[in-house]
Amino acid sequence: MVTEKKVYTSRDVYNKNGILLVAKNELLTEEAQARLKSIGALNFRYPKSDSPEKTDGVGAEETIRKSCDHMQEKMGQNCTALLSKASDILTAVLFQSKEMPWWAAVLALENYIDWLYTHCVDVALLSTMMAIELRYSDSRLTQLALGGFLHDVGKLLIPKAMIQKPSKLSRDEYTIMKQYCVLGAEMLQGIEVPSVCLNIILQHHERLDGSGYPNGLKENQISEEAQIVMIADVLDAMTSYRPYKKEKTMSEAFLELQKEEGLFNPDLLKQFEKLLGHGKTG
Repeated sequence: MVTEKKVYTSRDVYNKNGILLVAKNELLTEEAQARLKSIGALNFRYPKSDSPEKTDGVGAEETIRKSCDHMQEKMGQNCTALLSKASDILTAVLFQSKEMPWWAAVLALENYIDWLYTHCVDVALLSTMMAIELRYSDSRLTQLALGGFLHDVGKLLIPKAMIQKPSKLSRDEYTIMKQYCVLGAEMLQGIEVPSVCLNIILQHHERLDGSGYPNGLKENQISEEAQIVMIADVLDAMTSYRPYKKEKTMSEAFLELQKEEGLFNPDLLKQFEKLLGHGKTG
């Protein structure tokens, strides 16, 4: 019996419009190999082991630990026990994902852009902490943690140069960027990803007043899980490194969010503030 070799991509592959087709180190099915070979878009490599050369996901636990340490520094009060529980849940979710159809997406995020991967971990941790406080069931916690981690998965299909651009996006670039929520949901549809996760991916850039994207949803049209993740997403983005802006303190972030009346669930925002404290002021 001949054992079929596992094939991984040796580089990121983009189409003529600059959209990422396949991320570096992604395991390819025979169908994907044939499709990419037909357009002359791919160089293959056959690794000595069954896992990609850079990582097989074992770095996730170390990234989660570092994220917890950094998050603890940003918080104004001691959330060690809660953060530790959220960390255990997320670690289990990512480890179990190795056996699930969406593992390629988890692995692709880990190998794409370092700060984006860290952001996905941070948002999942923050969201899970809030869900623990809201006494979500174990299954709902697991689904929210996965959705929080995968919320930005659609950015794998956006040109990397655009995501890493150190200045404000042009109008055309922003139009392309806003497609990533839909792209992310479409990418994972049909492979048994829980609907809770798909809602988070699709809805975390909606806003309660209808001013968000992609569908201009309002209030209860947006799932509670997505409403949690949208706050966690903005808080982490504002208080973390980005190539195009200076990071804020947690106190500054909450003050800014409170000025954006009507965008976020006020009850959830208050609970986040109570949970995280105002953070260090400088």
